[in-house]
Amino acid sequence: MKIIKSKRYILILLAILLFILIGCSNQHTYINEELKSKITESNIIQSTVLIVKEQKETSNDSATSITYSYGFSGGIIKKEENKYYILTAFHPIEQLTDENLIVLLWNEPRYNDLPSEQKKGISRYYASKSKAKIEYTDIKYDLAIISFESGKELPILEISDTEAMFGDDISSISNPKDRDRNYLSFGKITSKIAVPFGDDKDNIQYNVIEHNSYINEGSSGSILINNDLKVVGINLGGTTRRDKFIKAKAMPLDRIIEFINKSSI
Repeated sequence: MKIIKSKRYILILLAILLFILIGCSNQHTYINEELKSKITESNIIQSTVLIVKEQKETSNDSATSITYSYGFSGGIIKKEENKYYILTAFHPIEQLTDENLIVLLWNEPRYNDLPSEQKKGISRYYASKSKAKIEYTDIKYDLAIISFESGKELPILEISDTEAMFGDDISSISNPKDRDRNYLSFGKITSKIAVPFGDDKDNIQYNVIEHNSYINEGSSGSILINNDLKVVGINLGGTTRRDKFIKAKAMPLDRIIEFINKSSI
């Protein structure tokens, strides 16, 4: 009798453990169908960009090599004639100058994603794209505003006037390295108050909000939006455990508005 009871307890524990593991592994596959429908029926994705970093290195024999990063994300927040302003994260561009930043619009692929017959040289391809100018940065917010010029008509993001609260539905539109361009992930705000990011810059940077919509490398600077398709945060990074996504961290709305006002843009 005791043996049977022990087996039952073991089976129950195994079932609970399996449920937890499945839940963790599928955390970033959750889809909010209502919010997804709103996004796909709108033009908000066309307001997002991918920013590629061009890096040049000169060897001892004076030969110059050029490499291009996977890129990071951003969103268009303002337009003046043919000039567009992008809100993004500061840390990806901390060591860069204007000539090192290339803007890919929402429907412009990375060079590596081009069909083989369209690949005519990576430097030539990126030379045909818009270069970005750094307009304003502030390490305390880990935010930056950069600009580029384009003759194309692109929509402008709306900044919310309502803070994201604990339990609110949200979505990230970003370019994580292990997903497609303009990847949509869904989740909820998981922090009740703004909290320290948890890195070596906590003593100089403002606190962040946490959520569980999936992001990864390439998502820095991406937009966090609410059910009204308005920006409530800018994604800065996240937490992983054993290479599994745990949570994301974003600069909250009040700090975003404060930063934009300081920029005078």
